[in-house]
Amino acid sequence: MPRKAQKVLIAWLCAIAAGTAMEPPTKNTGIAAELNQQFVGKTFQLKLRIGSYVNAGTMQNGQQCLRLIDTEYHTDGSIRYQGRRGCFSASGELVGDFFSSNFYLEPERLTGSLGAGTNVSVVKVENKDDRIEFWLNAVPNRGTVESYGKLKLYVPKGSDTEAVMAEAANVFRIERYEKMAVLESDFQQLTYGLQDQRTRYDQTQSPIAKIALARQIQATYRGMTENRRNFAAAGGKTTINTYQSEIETLDREVAGLEGAARDQRLQQLAAQFRDNHVARSELHVQLQQPVRSNADVDRRQEQAKQYKDLLQAGQNLLDQMAREGKPLDGGAQEIASESEALNKLNSGFGSERKRLQLVQLNSEYHDMEKRRIRLIGAYTQSAGTPQQGSALQAVVAELESMVRNRNAAKALGDTAATKQIAQIEGELASLKK
Repeated sequence: MPRKAQKVLIAWLCAIAAGTAMEPPTKNTGIAAELNQQFVGKTFQLKLRIGSYVNAGTMQNGQQCLRLIDTEYHTDGSIRYQGRRGCFSASGELVGDFFSSNFYLEPERLTGSLGAGTNVSVVKVENKDDRIEFWLNAVPNRGTVESYGKLKLYVPKGSDTEAVMAEAANVFRIERYEKMAVLESDFQQLTYGLQDQRTRYDQTQSPIAKIALARQIQATYRGMTENRRNFAAAGGKTTINTYQSEIETLDREVAGLEGAARDQRLQQLAAQFRDNHVARSELHVQLQQPVRSNADVDRRQEQAKQYKDLLQAGQNLLDQMAREGKPLDGGAQEIASESEALNKLNSGFGSERKRLQLVQLNSEYHDMEKRRIRLIGAYTQSAGTPQQGSALQAVVAELESMVRNRNAAKALGDTAATKQIAQIEGELASLKK
């Protein structure tokens, strides 16, 4: 132990000796040795606040009087902070006031304390008739009253080491007990969940739902069994029940429900297939609407994708019914026929786009022909004037646009475009002379 920490410890013992009679020595040397082995020299994290000192004012010699604090933890979970007699300096030196009395104070009056989450080293453990006392130093130990702490853990008389350890786990984080606490909490949740599952199982009429709940209940039983095994392995005292008879009873109940559940599943599958058929019929009607623009083609393609998904969903339903041993009459032929029709529809989208593009090109070509006539008329009237050159360029530009239009139409399969191109190119050649 560091020199300054020794000073705190020795000074505190002196203060006790000066104000009280010596307490009887520890009676149960067996438990004392076990507790020393479990705690002394080891570091723990605090789960609650441990008092260090309270500033009791200035003494006549001008020194500050700091009173050390004992923290009492009782079996009902209550905590009290007791100020000890004797005054100490901040460095842990005893500075007087031997004859003051002990007193209790509220937590908010503490000047210094070791908060929850602080790591502390156990310096010493003392076994009293009604309590176990732990001498603590904060880690790292600064050797001052600020690093001081003393816990008085009240336990029932005659408690064994395990009982003391379990009670100490309310103050210190002890890995084994932390694990046990988590397991115990999980077990309670499983127990509550089992009660809810059992209630719903008893109230449910649907065979399918009852089978699903039975499997959930069995999984809960297995989880509770595993939890208790882990709890026992961690050192907890518990009875391990495998719930095997409950699990086997549920297996027998499930076997009795399977026939009714199969009939219910088939009814549900048939109803879903009917709904699927209605949805497909509605899309089929939409797909038969006339196409007047590329936007219409885009819309039909999206509808075709939806239709394909519905066909696949319908096939999945037929497969499930077949696996249940009762295929739906006519269902496979219906899906196959509609799939074939959809494939033909999809293959026609490309040609439909070409048709729409050709309609657009022909419409534009018709407008070009009208502009060509007007431009040739203007060119004829401008003969011999300064505007003749620009008028000629306008006619040539329009004719070249018409050639490009017809070439695009020719690429899309317009048989008349070749002859039209020849006529326009002839006219261009004549004008350029």
